[in-house]
Amino acid sequence: MARPSAAACGRRSWNVWPSFIAWRPTCPATARALPGTVEQLVALIRASTPSGKAHVVGLSFGGVVAQALMVAAPDVVDHVVLSGTGTRMSRLLVSISMLNEPILRLLSPQQLAALVCLQFGIPARFRTQLGDDFRAFSSTTLVDVMRTYLDIEMPALTRSPTLVAVGQKETVYARAAARGLTRGIPGAKGIVVPACGHVWNLEAPDLFADTVRAWVADRPIPAQLKPLA
Repeated sequence: MARPSAAACGRRSWNVWPSFIAWRPTCPATARALPGTVEQLVALIRASTPSGKAHVVGLSFGGVVAQALMVAAPDVVDHVVLSGTGTRMSRLLVSISMLNEPILRLLSPQQLAALVCLQFGIPARFRTQLGDDFRAFSSTTLVDVMRTYLDIEMPALTRSPTLVAVGQKETVYARAAARGLTRGIPGAKGIVVPACGHVWNLEAPDLFADTVRAWVADRPIPAQLKPLA
């Protein structure tokens, strides 16, 4: 879901895009666990960037990974963009979210991609790419992902300039999470993306790319973005 946006933003700066699909069942369990994922990102940033720091763009579950990175290794994080992501969930809510896991287990990768496109308003032209990604996805991966929501820690001590975005058509939970992140992260700026939902990076790719480029360069973000109330 992040690949087209990463390409559109270009390589004018060092950006890291944590990804939901990176949690493949073929990876060792330690790599799929959130601390293992964060360790890999820290090593990648330190080894690959001249300054040992990178801008971090976290979309959806990628935002959960980004928050963990901000907490565990703030020294490698420059500017941050969090979009459509979550905060800590109760055990009951996580359990409810996993009730459909037996059904998902029966779906083919293409069927699962079609369901995700429908649920999140992802443009149909990305369905084939999602289907390819979901070939490495399993019900075990879903359980691993959902369990991380039990332990999300607010990056309350970060000094990284942080932009928190949510689509105007997002769910009640996503809007509440965005407000919580804006309040909990020091100096964070919350915005609403008009007429867009969970994947505004795909619905409005030019606006998204312009926003990321402006934020990491400390320039004004596009005027059509509205403050998060």
